[in-house]
Amino acid sequence: MTVITKPFEQQEAKKEIQELKELIVKEFSTFTPYQKYFLFGDNEIIKLKGQLTKELITELTTDNKAFTSCLLRYLRARDFKVEKAHQLLKGTLQWLEEFKPYQFRSKQMSSDTDSLSGKIYVHGFDKWNRPLVRMNPSKQKDFNSELQIKTTVYALQSAINRMEDPNLGQLSWFVDFEGFQMKHSPSLSVCKSVIDILLNHFVERLGYCIVVNAPKAFHWLWSLLSPFIPSVTKEKVKICWSSDKEEQLKFLKQFIDLKYVDKKFCDESEFEFNHEEIWNEDEELDNKRVEKLKKFGVVFE
Repeated sequence: MTVITKPFEQQEAKKEIQELKELIVKEFSTFTPYQKYFLFGDNEIIKLKGQLTKELITELTTDNKAFTSCLLRYLRARDFKVEKAHQLLKGTLQWLEEFKPYQFRSKQMSSDTDSLSGKIYVHGFDKWNRPLVRMNPSKQKDFNSELQIKTTVYALQSAINRMEDPNLGQLSWFVDFEGFQMKHSPSLSVCKSVIDILLNHFVERLGYCIVVNAPKAFHWLWSLLSPFIPSVTKEKVKICWSSDKEEQLKFLKQFIDLKYVDKKFCDESEFEFNHEEIWNEDEELDNKRVEKLKKFGVVFE
């Protein structure tokens, strides 16, 4: 099942959660409909405008699970330092209205070159019921920097759309480097932009990053960077260094049910990338997302 908040962590952070709630509630009148949805989830409070009554403030600061879950992620990311978590969250809220990831639609994204090739998409779950963002870097076809960032962000949003608890849930990455060559590498600026977005706007979302068929260049890069990666994050990166298919399957079984493992790794699996099937499912979920957001006043361009 999806990793949920540990009871002791909620108790230990009770004071910090309350302080952060009070800071955010004071800013309620400045939020757009989508910013409110991001914070409060499926709650009729989103439709309200202007200042809140004392009764609604009490409801927000005591009974709103989605709000608490969202704030807890940001507090975790800043070691429960309230002011730092507040600034991090304000940065995300600003980014949401500048980058507008909620405006990206499945029908639009499904027709871009990298979606057609299967370079990045969402399908299946890991063994903890976390949605799988699947990436095949060797299938990179379009090197437009803006589009590369956009497709990555859409995949993350699509994974969140599949979560049982979108405000607290996590996702996992499944990265298969088979066939990768340096010509498939994104630019340094794209890498930096994606890392910045992951660290600052998809806070505490990583379950595992599962890597197979890592090329030699990845060995070198990992040994260079790993000393500088926080131990908590580093523990979530799981790499199979072996090129032996049996070893790879044994490795993958630890994290993913066989029905979600690609057929090339396992004869028992029937899954192979099919653009039409993957994106038909995605479009159906996306349409439901949009209809829900429209009810809360979010306007789509």
